[in-house]
Amino acid sequence: MVIGVAGISVNEAGLESVGCGTAVRGEDLILVLGHSACGAVAATIKAVKEGTEFPGHLPSLVAAIRPSVEEAIAAKPADLLAEATIDNVRRNV
Repeated sequence: MVIGVAGISVNEAGLESVGCGTAVRGEDLILVLGHSACGAVAATIKAVKEGTEFPGHLPSLVAAIRPSVEEAIAAKPADLLAEATIDNVRRNV
């Protein structure tokens, strides 16, 4: 069972899907995976660093990822996108 969510930003539907996988289908392992060059994390970096605002429901996605981006910026990593993505995965686990 695969549940894909932009920026690993889990909402009620995502949690319900995980519950379905574990309670109904009997899945006993959950993997939370990020990927390189994540567009949702990159957009959040742009929002945090440049004040970019996005339309529609994207502000809620940016708000969910923002803590990871802010933490990564404070750490001053060589690769901000990679570090923010890793932190975002950890927070969502």
